[in-house]
Amino acid sequence: MKLFRLLLISLFALPAVAAAGEVLDPFYAPNPGHILSKTSVTAQKFKYDGGAKFNTTQLMETIYYAIDPSWTLFLDGSNTWVDPEIGGKYEIRSWDAGIGYFFMPTETTSLDLELYYTESKPEDADIYKTLFFYGRYDFMKDNDVKPFIGLTYARGLHQITKSDDSITAFAGAWKKFDNVLLRGDVITDYDPDEPEATDISLRLETGYQFNEKLAIDLYGSYNVYSHYQQAADLDSSFGGGIMVRYEF
Repeated sequence: MKLFRLLLISLFALPAVAAAGEVLDPFYAPNPGHILSKTSVTAQKFKYDGGAKFNTTQLMETIYYAIDPSWTLFLDGSNTWVDPEIGGKYEIRSWDAGIGYFFMPTETTSLDLELYYTESKPEDADIYKTLFFYGRYDFMKDNDVKPFIGLTYARGLHQITKSDDSITAFAGAWKKFDNVLLRGDVITDYDPDEPEATDISLRLETGYQFNEKLAIDLYGSYNVYSHYQQAADLDSSFGGGIMVRYEF
């Protein structure tokens, strides 16, 4: 189910665990013994070759707990409402839990490695169980543009075939101007079951930090390329949302 796989990647491909800094930092993790809450609302529109259209709205809550400066636990839950142009509306309920390990190979670079497990349940359908392996490499010069690159491998556990496996590669950069954040990403989703199947999206984000504990982000994404061999291509996809971050 291509729509579900795209939703799954968009919801879980980019967790945020990293070094302590400021709550506005894109990959900020809370101070040891503290909790970081991220609450987000996202709306997306999908249109496929052949005319099929879907609108989705998603509510997500993510909780991070830092055990120490290197190890972070995270847990989230989400509900996605899918509204197809033809057919009835339905919901997808999801949760995931995982652990992240952060370290600095050099004084100006960092590496984040994560493992997390996800279950998603569309209405009147089987539970999708997925194991994610995530890695991200950051360049961390102070007062400068901070580039990053990363890779996520999603392994579908609910069936023997690889039809719901995916590899997501991403690269981008971010910079802060006092209390304002600017960030841009290029995200490529590759399907191991279809050697030529590719989705490429652009993502932009801006945020504002109100104090040391509270920040709000606005973000948007646009699919610039889509090609499948075994299913209809994605003609267009775009969306946006808002996220509130708060550290306890």
